[in-house]
Amino acid sequence: MRHGLMRWDPKALPAAVLEQRTVRLQSALRAAQFDALVIYTNIVRPAAVTYLTAFTPYWSDALLLVPREGPPVFATALSKRVANWIRSTNPLSEIVHSPKPGVVIGERLRADGSVHRVGVLEYDMLPEGIAEDLAGAVSDVTFADATKVFTSARSAIDTYEARLLSHADRLVMSALGQERPAICQAGELLGEIEYDLRCAGAEETYLSIATDLHKGSQLQRNPGARPVGAYFAVSVAAAWKGSWVRRTRCFARNAAELRVVSECDTWWHGALQSFYSGSGIGQQINLALAALPRASLRYWAVEGCRASYPLEVLGSSSSTDFIGCPGSIAMLSVGLDLDQTPWVVAAPFIVGDDRWYPLTGDTQDRTTASGAAQP
Repeated sequence: MRHGLMRWDPKALPAAVLEQRTVRLQSALRAAQFDALVIYTNIVRPAAVTYLTAFTPYWSDALLLVPREGPPVFATALSKRVANWIRSTNPLSEIVHSPKPGVVIGERLRADGSVHRVGVLEYDMLPEGIAEDLAGAVSDVTFADATKVFTSARSAIDTYEARLLSHADRLVMSALGQERPAICQAGELLGEIEYDLRCAGAEETYLSIATDLHKGSQLQRNPGARPVGAYFAVSVAAAWKGSWVRRTRCFARNAAELRVVSECDTWWHGALQSFYSGSGIGQQINLALAALPRASLRYWAVEGCRASYPLEVLGSSSSTDFIGCPGSIAMLSVGLDLDQTPWVVAAPFIVGDDRWYPLTGDTQDRTTASGAAQP
Protein backbone atom coordinates (compact mmCIF):
# COMPACT_ATOMS: atom_id res chain seq x y z
CA MET A 1 0.00 0.00 0.00
CA ARG A 2 2.79 2.40 0.85
CA HIS A 3 4.47 1.72 -2.47
CA GLY A 4 1.27 2.80 -4.17
CA LEU A 5 1.11 6.04 -2.24
CA MET A 6 4.78 6.89 -2.71
CA ARG A 7 4.78 7.20 -6.46
CA TRP A 8 6.38 9.96 -8.44
CA ASP A 9 3.94 12.46 -9.91
CA PRO A 10 5.61 14.31 -12.81
CA LYS A 11 2.90 16.99 -12.69
CA ALA A 12 3.48 17.74 -9.00
CA LEU A 13 7.26 17.53 -9.36
CA PRO A 14 8.56 17.52 -12.95
CA ALA A 15 11.81 15.76 -13.82
CA ALA A 16 13.15 19.09 -15.05
CA VAL A 17 12.81 20.54 -11.52
CA LEU A 18 14.75 17.63 -10.02
CA GLU A 19 17.42 18.10 -12.66
CA GLN A 20 17.64 21.83 -11.88
CA ARG A 21 18.11 21.07 -8.19
CA THR A 22 20.92 18.65 -8.98
CA VAL A 23 22.62 21.06 -11.37
CA ARG A 24 22.46 23.86 -8.78
CA LEU A 25 24.03 21.57 -6.18
CA GLN A 26 26.74 20.44 -8.61
CA SER A 27 27.61 24.06 -9.31
CA ALA A 28 27.99 24.69 -5.58
CA LEU A 29 30.17 21.58 -5.23
CA ARG A 30 32.50 22.71 -7.98
CA ALA A 31 32.75 26.18 -6.44
CA ALA A 32 33.76 24.56 -3.14
CA GLN A 33 36.30 22.34 -4.94
CA PHE A 34 34.50 19.06 -4.33
CA ASP A 35 34.59 16.39 -7.03
CA ALA A 36 31.44 14.64 -5.76
CA LEU A 37 28.99 14.48 -2.85
CA VAL A 38 27.85 11.42 -0.91
CA ILE A 39 24.49 11.54 0.88
CA TYR A 40 23.41 8.87 3.37
CA THR A 41 19.70 8.16 3.78
CA ASN A 42 17.39 5.91 5.76
CA ILE A 43 13.83 6.00 7.15
CA VAL A 44 14.51 8.87 9.59
CA ARG A 45 16.89 10.82 7.33
CA PRO A 46 15.23 10.84 3.90
CA ALA A 47 14.90 14.55 3.16
CA ALA A 48 18.07 15.30 1.19
CA VAL A 49 17.66 12.32 -1.14
CA THR A 50 13.94 13.00 -1.53
CA TYR A 51 14.70 16.61 -2.47
CA LEU A 52 17.06 15.56 -5.26
CA THR A 53 15.35 12.40 -6.53
CA ALA A 54 11.67 12.39 -5.39
CA PHE A 55 12.36 9.01 -3.75
CA THR A 56 11.77 8.35 -0.05
CA PRO A 57 13.56 5.26 1.32
CA TYR A 58 12.02 2.86 3.82
CA TRP A 59 13.76 0.68 6.39
CA SER A 60 17.01 0.41 4.51
CA ASP A 61 20.40 2.08 4.22
CA ALA A 62 21.18 3.82 0.96
CA LEU A 63 23.68 6.27 -0.51
CA LEU A 64 23.25 8.84 -3.21
CA LEU A 65 26.36 9.82 -5.15
CA VAL A 66 26.13 13.25 -6.79
CA PRO A 67 29.04 13.63 -9.25
CA ARG A 68 30.43 16.93 -10.47
CA GLU A 69 28.38 16.49 -13.62
CA GLY A 70 25.73 14.10 -14.85
CA PRO A 71 22.96 12.14 -13.12
CA PRO A 72 23.26 10.83 -9.55
CA VAL A 73 23.85 7.19 -8.62
CA PHE A 74 21.55 5.70 -5.99
CA ALA A 75 22.93 2.62 -4.21
CA THR A 76 20.40 0.90 -1.98
CA ALA A 77 20.36 -2.17 0.23
CA LEU A 78 16.77 -2.81 -0.84
CA SER A 79 16.56 -5.93 -3.00
CA LYS A 80 15.93 -6.03 -6.73
CA ARG A 81 12.42 -7.17 -5.89
CA VAL A 82 11.46 -3.50 -5.56
CA ALA A 83 13.64 -2.28 -8.44
CA ASN A 84 10.72 -1.29 -10.66
CA TRP A 85 9.06 0.64 -7.84
CA ILE A 86 12.27 2.52 -7.06
CA ARG A 87 12.78 3.44 -10.70
CA SER A 88 9.18 4.67 -10.89
CA THR A 89 9.75 6.98 -7.92
CA ASN A 90 13.34 8.03 -8.69
CA PRO A 91 13.22 9.12 -12.34
CA LEU A 92 16.74 10.50 -12.86
CA SER A 93 19.21 8.42 -10.87
CA GLU A 94 21.02 5.28 -11.87
CA ILE A 95 19.79 2.58 -9.45
CA VAL A 96 22.23 0.02 -8.02
CA HIS A 97 21.27 -2.72 -5.56
CA SER A 98 23.79 -4.05 -3.06
CA PRO A 99 23.79 -5.19 0.59
CA LYS A 100 26.80 -2.85 0.97
CA PRO A 101 25.98 0.49 -0.68
CA GLY A 102 29.22 1.99 0.66
CA VAL A 103 31.32 -0.50 -1.28
CA VAL A 104 29.43 0.19 -4.51
CA ILE A 105 29.83 3.96 -4.20
CA GLY A 106 33.46 3.60 -3.18
CA GLU A 107 34.17 1.52 -6.25
CA ARG A 108 32.50 4.16 -8.44
CA LEU A 109 34.73 6.83 -6.93
CA ARG A 110 37.84 4.70 -7.43
CA ALA A 111 36.96 4.05 -11.07
CA ASP A 112 36.84 7.79 -11.77
CA GLY A 113 40.44 8.93 -11.75
CA SER A 114 39.42 12.61 -11.63
CA VAL A 115 37.83 12.28 -8.18
CA HIS A 116 40.14 13.33 -5.35
CA ARG A 117 38.03 15.29 -2.85
CA VAL A 118 34.56 14.03 -1.94
CA GLY A 119 32.07 15.84 0.23
CA VAL A 120 29.80 14.00 2.65
CA LEU A 121 26.52 15.42 3.89
CA GLU A 122 26.48 15.41 7.71
CA TYR A 123 29.86 13.69 7.77
CA ASP A 124 29.90 13.23 11.55
CA MET A 125 26.65 11.26 11.38
CA LEU A 126 27.73 8.85 8.64
CA PRO A 127 27.24 5.31 10.05
CA GLU A 128 30.54 3.65 10.90
CA GLY A 129 29.94 0.63 8.65
CA ILE A 130 29.16 2.82 5.64
CA ALA A 131 32.22 4.97 6.32
CA GLU A 132 34.47 1.91 6.56
CA ASP A 133 33.09 0.49 3.30
CA LEU A 134 33.68 3.79 1.49
CA ALA A 135 37.22 4.17 2.84
CA GLY A 136 38.04 0.54 2.13
CA ALA A 137 37.11 0.85 -1.53
CA VAL A 138 39.30 3.89 -2.26
CA SER A 139 42.78 4.85 -1.13
CA ASP A 140 43.56 8.21 -2.74
CA VAL A 141 40.32 10.10 -2.05
CA THR A 142 39.86 12.63 0.74
CA PHE A 143 36.44 12.80 2.43
CA ALA A 144 35.29 16.04 4.07
CA ASP A 145 32.08 17.50 5.44
CA ALA A 146 30.05 19.34 2.79
CA THR A 147 26.91 20.09 4.77
CA LYS A 148 27.23 23.86 4.35
CA VAL A 149 27.57 23.46 0.59
CA PHE A 150 24.39 21.38 0.44
CA THR A 151 22.35 23.62 2.72
CA SER A 152 23.35 26.73 0.78
CA ALA A 153 22.09 25.14 -2.44
CA ARG A 154 18.94 23.77 -0.81
CA SER A 155 17.90 26.66 1.47
CA ALA A 156 15.25 28.35 -0.69
CA ILE A 157 12.23 26.28 -1.68
CA ASP A 158 10.98 26.40 -5.27
CA THR A 159 7.42 26.76 -6.50
CA TYR A 160 6.85 23.02 -6.70
CA GLU A 161 8.06 22.37 -3.16
CA ALA A 162 5.85 25.19 -1.89
CA ARG A 163 2.84 23.51 -3.52
CA LEU A 164 3.66 20.15 -1.95
CA LEU A 165 4.10 21.75 1.46
CA SER A 166 0.83 23.65 1.10
CA HIS A 167 -1.01 20.46 0.20
CA ALA A 168 0.46 18.66 3.22
CA ASP A 169 -0.59 21.58 5.41
CA ARG A 170 -4.16 21.47 4.14
CA LEU A 171 -4.31 17.76 5.02
CA VAL A 172 -3.15 18.52 8.56
CA MET A 173 -5.53 21.45 9.00
CA SER A 174 -8.47 19.36 7.81
CA ALA A 175 -7.67 16.47 10.14
CA LEU A 176 -7.27 18.80 13.12
CA GLY A 177 -10.50 20.61 12.27
CA GLN A 178 -12.84 17.61 12.50
CA GLU A 179 -15.27 17.50 15.45
CA ARG A 180 -14.72 14.45 17.65
CA PRO A 181 -16.48 15.34 20.94
CA ALA A 182 -17.41 11.74 21.78
CA ILE A 183 -13.80 10.49 21.93
CA CYS A 184 -12.48 10.30 25.50
CA GLN A 185 -9.25 8.29 25.14
CA ALA A 186 -6.09 9.90 23.82
CA GLY A 187 -4.92 6.93 21.77
CA GLU A 188 -8.29 6.67 20.05
CA LEU A 189 -8.27 10.39 19.29
CA LEU A 190 -4.83 10.27 17.67
CA GLY A 191 -5.87 7.14 15.79
CA GLU A 192 -8.89 8.91 14.32
CA ILE A 193 -6.77 11.88 13.25
CA GLU A 194 -4.18 9.61 11.66
CA TYR A 195 -6.89 7.64 9.89
CA ASP A 196 -8.20 10.83 8.30
CA LEU A 197 -4.69 11.87 7.28
CA ARG A 198 -3.90 8.51 5.70
CA CYS A 199 -7.21 8.38 3.85
CA ALA A 200 -6.46 11.84 2.46
CA GLY A 201 -3.11 10.62 1.14
CA ALA A 202 -0.57 11.53 3.82
CA GLU A 203 2.42 9.19 3.45
CA GLU A 204 3.91 9.58 6.90
CA THR A 205 2.54 11.01 10.15
CA TYR A 206 3.85 11.82 13.59
CA LEU A 207 1.15 12.65 16.14
CA SER A 208 1.41 13.57 19.81
CA ILE A 209 -0.86 14.93 22.51
CA ALA A 210 -0.77 16.74 25.85
CA THR A 211 -3.87 15.23 27.44
CA ASP A 212 -4.22 17.80 30.23
CA LEU A 213 -2.46 21.12 29.73
CA HIS A 214 -3.02 22.06 33.37
CA LYS A 215 -0.75 19.16 34.34
CA GLY A 216 1.87 19.88 31.67
CA SER A 217 2.33 20.74 28.02
CA GLN A 218 4.71 17.88 27.24
CA LEU A 219 3.45 16.18 24.09
CA GLN A 220 3.36 12.35 24.17
CA ARG A 221 3.62 10.07 21.17
CA ASN A 222 1.85 6.94 22.50
CA PRO A 223 -0.70 7.96 25.15
CA GLY A 224 -2.68 4.73 25.00
CA ALA A 225 -5.97 4.77 26.94
CA ARG A 226 -5.08 7.89 28.92
CA PRO A 227 -8.22 10.06 29.21
CA VAL A 228 -8.45 13.28 27.26
CA GLY A 229 -8.89 16.18 29.66
CA ALA A 230 -11.07 19.26 29.35
CA TYR A 231 -8.11 21.27 28.03
CA PHE A 232 -5.57 19.56 25.79
CA ALA A 233 -3.30 20.05 22.78
CA VAL A 234 -2.61 17.95 19.69
CA SER A 235 0.49 18.21 17.50
CA VAL A 236 0.49 16.75 13.99
CA ALA A 237 3.43 16.42 11.62
CA ALA A 238 2.66 14.86 8.25
CA ALA A 239 4.26 14.38 4.84
CA TRP A 240 2.91 14.65 1.31
CA LYS A 241 5.31 13.55 -1.45
CA GLY A 242 8.15 13.77 1.09
CA SER A 243 7.33 17.36 2.17
CA TRP A 244 6.70 17.70 5.91
CA VAL A 245 4.72 20.26 7.90
CA ARG A 246 3.76 20.56 11.56
CA ARG A 247 0.81 22.15 13.32
CA THR A 248 -0.14 22.22 17.01
CA ARG A 249 -3.48 23.35 18.42
CA CYS A 250 -5.20 23.68 21.77
CA PHE A 251 -8.75 22.44 22.36
CA ALA A 252 -11.02 23.32 25.30
CA ARG A 253 -14.32 22.20 26.76
CA ASN A 254 -14.69 24.55 29.75
CA ALA A 255 -15.56 28.24 29.66
CA ALA A 256 -12.36 29.41 31.40
CA GLU A 257 -10.08 27.57 28.98
CA LEU A 258 -12.23 28.61 26.02
CA ARG A 259 -11.54 32.23 26.95
CA VAL A 260 -7.80 31.55 27.13
CA VAL A 261 -7.81 29.83 23.74
CA SER A 262 -9.86 32.63 22.20
CA GLU A 263 -7.63 35.37 23.61
CA CYS A 264 -4.38 33.64 22.66
CA ASP A 265 -5.66 32.71 19.21
CA THR A 266 -6.61 36.33 18.60
CA TRP A 267 -3.12 37.40 19.68
CA TRP A 268 -1.57 34.74 17.42
CA HIS A 269 -3.47 35.85 14.34
CA GLY A 270 -2.28 39.38 14.97
CA ALA A 271 1.29 38.26 15.56
CA LEU A 272 1.26 36.37 12.24
CA GLN A 273 1.16 39.72 10.47
CA SER A 274 4.07 41.18 12.42
CA PHE A 275 6.93 38.73 11.90
CA TYR A 276 9.43 40.22 9.47
CA SER A 277 12.64 38.97 7.89
CA GLY A 278 16.16 39.93 8.87
CA SER A 279 15.68 39.91 12.64
CA GLY A 280 15.57 37.19 15.30
CA ILE A 281 12.15 35.58 15.63
CA GLY A 282 12.53 35.11 19.39
CA GLN A 283 13.03 38.83 19.86
CA GLN A 284 10.01 39.53 17.67
CA ILE A 285 7.77 37.16 19.64
CA ASN A 286 8.70 38.96 22.85
CA LEU A 287 7.89 42.30 21.24
CA ALA A 288 4.55 40.97 19.97
CA LEU A 289 3.59 39.97 23.52
CA ALA A 290 3.11 43.64 24.29
CA ALA A 291 -0.33 43.11 22.73
CA LEU A 292 -1.09 40.42 25.33
CA PRO A 293 0.34 41.91 28.56
CA ARG A 294 -1.10 39.23 30.87
CA ALA A 295 0.85 36.52 29.03
CA SER A 296 4.41 35.29 29.51
CA LEU A 297 6.51 33.36 27.01
CA ARG A 298 7.26 29.78 28.00
CA TYR A 299 9.21 28.78 24.89
CA TRP A 300 9.55 29.10 21.15
CA ALA A 301 11.25 26.86 18.60
CA VAL A 302 11.75 26.83 14.85
CA GLU A 303 12.03 23.62 12.84
CA GLY A 304 12.97 23.31 9.21
CA CYS A 305 14.53 21.09 6.60
CA ARG A 306 18.16 21.84 5.79
CA ALA A 307 19.69 18.47 5.06
CA SER A 308 18.65 14.86 5.70
CA TYR A 309 16.16 15.32 8.55
CA PRO A 310 12.66 16.38 7.42
CA LEU A 311 12.22 18.56 10.51
CA GLU A 312 15.14 19.60 12.67
CA VAL A 313 15.38 22.33 15.30
CA LEU A 314 17.04 25.40 13.79
CA GLY A 315 16.67 27.74 16.75
CA SER A 316 14.88 27.92 20.10
CA SER A 317 14.43 29.94 23.25
CA SER A 318 16.88 27.62 24.98
CA SER A 319 19.63 27.97 22.36
CA THR A 320 20.12 30.75 19.82
CA ASP A 321 17.74 33.12 18.11
CA PHE A 322 16.72 32.33 14.55
CA ILE A 323 16.93 34.56 11.49
CA GLY A 324 15.38 32.80 8.53
CA CYS A 325 16.87 32.67 5.08
CA PRO A 326 14.55 34.30 2.51
CA GLY A 327 12.70 31.62 0.58
CA SER A 328 13.05 28.96 3.27
CA ILE A 329 10.34 27.09 5.17
CA ALA A 330 10.03 27.42 8.96
CA MET A 331 7.76 25.60 11.43
CA LEU A 332 7.29 27.94 14.39
CA SER A 333 6.15 26.58 17.76
CA VAL A 334 5.22 28.91 20.62
CA GLY A 335 4.10 28.28 24.20
CA LEU A 336 2.57 30.91 26.45
CA ASP A 337 1.11 31.19 29.94
CA LEU A 338 -1.97 33.39 30.19
CA ASP A 339 -3.18 33.91 33.76
CA GLN A 340 -1.16 30.78 34.68
CA THR A 341 -2.96 28.76 32.01
CA PRO A 342 -0.71 27.27 29.28
CA TRP A 343 -1.38 27.66 25.57
CA VAL A 344 0.62 26.20 22.68
CA VAL A 345 0.62 26.53 18.91
CA ALA A 346 2.71 25.53 15.89
CA ALA A 347 2.33 26.55 12.25
CA PRO A 348 4.39 26.60 9.04
CA PHE A 349 5.72 29.78 7.44
CA ILE A 350 7.60 30.78 4.33
CA VAL A 351 10.32 33.32 5.11
CA GLY A 352 9.98 36.07 2.53
CA ASP A 353 12.30 38.88 1.57
CA ASP A 354 10.39 41.27 3.81
CA ARG A 355 8.28 39.23 6.25
CA TRP A 356 7.15 35.76 7.29
CA TYR A 357 4.09 34.48 5.40
CA PRO A 358 1.78 31.75 6.74
CA LEU A 359 2.05 28.76 4.42
CA THR A 360 -1.75 28.41 4.16
CA GLY A 361 -4.77 29.98 5.85
CA ASP A 362 -4.76 29.74 9.65
CA THR A 363 -8.15 31.19 10.51
CA GLN A 364 -10.21 28.12 11.30
CA ASP A 365 -12.21 28.36 14.53
CA ARG A 366 -10.79 25.89 17.03
CA THR A 367 -13.84 25.36 19.22
CA THR A 368 -17.52 24.84 18.58
CA ALA A 369 -20.14 27.25 19.84
CA SER A 370 -21.22 24.69 22.44
CA GLY A 371 -17.70 24.36 23.77
CA ALA A 372 -17.22 20.80 22.58
CA ALA A 373 -13.62 20.02 21.77
CA GLN A 374 -12.36 19.92 18.21
CA PRO A 375 -11.27 17.37 17.43
